[in-house]
Amino acid sequence: MAEAANAWLKALSPELRAKATYPLTSPERETWFFVPQDRKGVTFEEMTEPQRKLAHELLKSGLSQAGYAKATAIMALENVLIELRDSVALRNPLKYYVTVFGTPTPEGPWGWRVEGHHVSLNFTIVDDDHVEVTPSFFGSNPAEVLAGPRKGERVLAEEEDRGLALINSLDAGQRKTAIFATEGLKEIV
Repeated sequence: MAEAANAWLKALSPELRAKATYPLTSPERETWFFVPQDRKGVTFEEMTEPQRKLAHELLKSGLSQAGYAKATAIMALENVLIELRDSVALRNPLKYYVTVFGTPTPEGPWGWRVEGHHVSLNFTIVDDDHVEVTPSFFGSNPAEVLAGPRKGERVLAEEEDRGLALINSLDAGQRKTAIFATEGLKEIV
């Protein structure tokens, strides 16, 4: 991770590097969202193609192959939302921010995050053996693509199906305790 973070930082202009980095103890490190809004850091949109590739290498360094595939598929769903809602300004698959906290070294401590609409991954590296990924969030909007060339795609199908299977396995008494709203909530509770 440190190698990937340093390669990405080295590729940035001094202006972007200043925008991308914060002290490890910065209050910004404790700020996280999973909704579309402006954040601190450098967006993929601001990067050149070689810088984007290095940012993706950093993302790959923190995720499994399947995790990386899910993260990038979620990011790509912004294009579906543009088609559905015609809100180009709000939806953008390149409006995901990369931020580094502290100085990346294998010995640590330092951290980094990639964050945007429905992807929020925060990594804290204490040392070579202790890496924390919290808070983290993968969401999917839409949960299922209903039309167009990606019709039928469900990025988080396995997770959704397992959640439904769990609820459906509960008896009436357990459901009464577990289900606290009969309609979907607008935010996470």
